[in-house]
Amino acid sequence: MDRISNLPIEIIREIQSRLPRIYAVKTSILSKKWQRIWASHPKILLDEIDFGADNSRYRAKDKPKREAFLTYLIKSLEIRERHKNCEVDELFLRMIVDSDADELLVSKWISFALENSIKRLCLSLQTIRRDHYHLYGVAFCSHKLVDLILSDCKIKNCSFKLPALKLLFLFVVRIEDDDFKDLIAGCPLIEQLRVQDTKKLRTINLVSNPNLQFFGVHLPCPHGGGKIRIESPNLHSLEFISFNIHLCELEIMSTTTVRKLTLLHAYDPETFIEKFPLLDKLVLDTCGWSQKLHISQPNLVSLVLKDSTVRREVRIDSPKLKSLEYKGGLTDFTGIQDLQELEFVLLYLDLLKLPDNWYSWFRDILESCARSKTLSLICDIQEVVLIPVKVTDILPVNDIKNLELEIKTRHGTFEVVIAELISMLPDLKTLSLTLGSTTKFFKFS
Repeated sequence: MDRISNLPIEIIREIQSRLPRIYAVKTSILSKKWQRIWASHPKILLDEIDFGADNSRYRAKDKPKREAFLTYLIKSLEIRERHKNCEVDELFLRMIVDSDADELLVSKWISFALENSIKRLCLSLQTIRRDHYHLYGVAFCSHKLVDLILSDCKIKNCSFKLPALKLLFLFVVRIEDDDFKDLIAGCPLIEQLRVQDTKKLRTINLVSNPNLQFFGVHLPCPHGGGKIRIESPNLHSLEFISFNIHLCELEIMSTTTVRKLTLLHAYDPETFIEKFPLLDKLVLDTCGWSQKLHISQPNLVSLVLKDSTVRREVRIDSPKLKSLEYKGGLTDFTGIQDLQELEFVLLYLDLLKLPDNWYSWFRDILESCARSKTLSLICDIQEVVLIPVKVTDILPVNDIKNLELEIKTRHGTFEVVIAELISMLPDLKTLSLTLGSTTKFFKFS
């Protein structure tokens, strides 16, 4: 026991950090030194999932597990409070709150963290007694808090004085316009803001946050009426989820500073894209257009298109494009062959979902991408057959020298795939081929 107690503090902390938290706390009984080190650990991670409780729903059979977790919370707080002046870097607390005693315990942990110069606070608090756990009248005051992440809470009549806060994420939070206004006003130096699936919030006004660099939002306004206004000279990245530009009043004063735009489940995104002429990265995920999509940002370097329906044509007129990723149906691409700086192309091909005429489209897009330095294909197929049996006249695709191919299901051999590729790609020099979980590298003269 003496030898264990004499271990350096760094080693003891490393041991505690590698143990499951339910066992790490028990190391405090080894000696007063171990207890003191555990009590002063700067990261406090409290998660009822570690005790086997299902956090996604409330089940009666999880009650003993939650009671064990609550006992752990009480004892951990008692140990921490006995050792004063311990600086806390991070508090992560995730649990379902189902009693007044639970709410009081949560409040004590929040107060403890804020009083001990916390730098990162993450709260995921659900309740079975009402729609959201109420953070009512909480004074969020800290001169050192840098990151604040809140989930499944209702924020009402709270005060915020967070002059050092740089990151604020709100997930499934119920907050009204006036409370959100007070929250943002209390975070003057915020750099990253994500607001997702918030309830009651209709107006986001960011005009007093000059350091804002990233803004991501999912503002559920199915019948319209939402308003977003952003004025930040440092705005660099935007992310919109389930966004309809026709139902939300949007005003962004600094569109020319935005370099990255991500749209997920967006309606009529082309109209939105046109507002940002100087993008260098564009991500479109599960978006749809009626007929055509035209990408023409002159500085665009990276383009990602995933599961987005374009019925006729995607035209790319971005001469600086270096990276292209595509996952979707048999959409015709034009302009790729003219991209002189294209270096990397990644194609996800789910051949099980594509129509029977996929091979002709597949060959055409390979030919368009032949000039890229690296071409990567990820295929999801039942049989390792790249060339359908009914295709008797194989037209080669020239100029493809380097290929990375991953086939997720393995029902064939490397020899069969290589034979098909050589007949299809006569100029191939190097091949990285993955079948299932096995990868091999080949060179051809």
